[in-house]
Amino acid sequence: MEYAADISLEGIDGAGKSEQIARLAVRLQALGVQVHLTSQPSRGPLGKLLRQHLTRCAEEPILGADPLQLLFVADRADHYAREVVPAKAAGMAVVMLDREPERRWP
Repeated sequence: MEYAADISLEGIDGAGKSEQIARLAVRLQALGVQVHLTSQPSRGPLGKLLRQHLTRCAEEPILGADPLQLLFVADRADHYAREVVPAKAAGMAVVMLDREPERRWP
């Protein structure tokens, strides 16, 4: 099957996006659909730094607001190049994301 769609869920933090999209991925895979499931922040190096900041920011912020926003944008660009483009090129029918990036994927 060739690439067919992007599916993403959006919602506030802690709303259950990751759980729900994982359930949908399992269901689609059971139907024989090739799925690439990913998340934002990504699991790449920039995403790891973001996750570290987000889990510790109440105690001691690692970054200020401006660098944090730039890191989010950089992580999205890296994530697109590192995961989304290769998944589509590999013929995944569906690319699923637990958060929609602000820019649309081509």
